Amino acid sequence: MERSDSNTKNEIRVLAVPGDTGGCGHYRVIKPTMTLQSIGRDITLAPAGKFYYYGQERIFTQRLFSPSILELLKNLKDQTGCSIVCDCDDLIWTWNGEKLPDYNFCSKKIDCDANRAAMEKLLDQVVDRVTVSTRYLRIAMRDFTDESKITHIPNYLSWSDWHLDLNQRVPKEPVFFFAGTSTHVGSKESGLFGDFSESLVDYLRDKKMMSKGFKPWFLNDCQVVPYSTINQYAQDFKLQASACTFVIAPLQDNLFNKCKSNLKYLETAAVGRVCLCQSFEDGPFESIAHPYQKIPVDADKQKIDYIVKRALSNYNEILIHQYKKLNEYWLENHISEWGDALLK
Repeated sequence: MERSDSNTKNEIRVLAVPGDTGGCGHYRVIKPTMTLQSIGRDITLAPAGKFYYYGQERIFTQRLFSPSILELLKNLKDQTGCSIVCDCDDLIWTWNGEKLPDYNFCSKKIDCDANRAAMEKLLDQVVDRVTVSTRYLRIAMRDFTDESKITHIPNYLSWSDWHLDLNQRVPKEPVFFFAGTSTHVGSKESGLFGDFSESLVDYLRDKKMMSKGFKPWFLNDCQVVPYSTINQYAQDFKLQASACTFVIAPLQDNLFNKCKSNLKYLETAAVGRVCLCQSFEDGPFESIAHPYQKIPVDADKQKIDYIVKRALSNYNEILIHQYKKLNEYWLENHISEWGDALLK
């Protein structure tokens, strides 16, 4: 029996193939797919990296940048006639002469030059549409395909995962929580601080700190709390953040970070803590953050101390600002954007 729901008219069958089951695959492929499924849309979720063909008209996947994956999808498209939607949420090709930052351990594993060459050769032939997580990535992607193919869909949080709670006690004494991945931190052997500015390291070195999953080598008084699987992440983050005052989001001023999303800000808002985010022109937090929670990337130790004290004095004002911004980013309120991009 065919469905009569008018919202499903002219929709096509889609196979969604996440590139991984971690954060990127979860937020950009798995959650949108599962939410569309829950409202009756004709989209099937495959295991990560498994490009099955069962007669579907479209494949939705992510990060079609390397020569091998572009060749694979080109052959599949030629053989089946499928249209292909590719999601992009990180700059992992050479752009304007920049590659991945040296401190990012993925820079040793990802050949940005080879990715760019493959994209110049094949991407426009392979993809029929590109979804991107940030407006800056939309600009970067125009090097390879017409802008009419590119759709900007920000990262959204699912209300069903995060269950916003506004009634949590906040520690009186500042405790700082770093919940970023090790891609933000240089190795001890290299002596690089990664996305932490030298002044921020100098400020935090003797402060009470928590870090999720590992200890940044340059922080002294730092308690390590466990990593989480992605399905447990929201619940664990809320529990772990309950012992802290601020979640810090350090970023250096480079093209890779300008293409990053404001996801850590949204997650921090969802667990009821203030996010202290490093600030620079065209950075991911510029348009969303309250002025009192921004730390300029070139701020010295004294300036950072002033910003932290000001944020403490205006904590509730910043929280209210974050809650208002967060309410613009619930996936359930924006699922039609994904539906239009993937099913029509």
